[in-house]
Amino acid sequence: MSPSICLAILLLALVSPSLASASINDNNGVTVAAPRVPVAFQFLQGHNDARREVGVAPLEWNWTLGQDAKRSPVP
Repeated sequence: MSPSICLAILLLALVSPSLASASINDNNGVTVAAPRVPVAFQFLQGHNDARREVGVAPLEWNWTLGQDAKRSPVP
């Protein structure tokens, strides 16, 4: 598989919303759905945690690149 296809697949995975669901109990015993954090930000946070440990500046999400990756056909 070419590097550009691998990159497109990775970016598509990163911009997809998380499929995991979570819930939060409020003080009244009512369970409400927790907001979903997109997988992209989960990956980015983990990556930036590792970068911080070695003294490297964090990365920031590029919305334009993410949207382009979503629209790109994957062969």
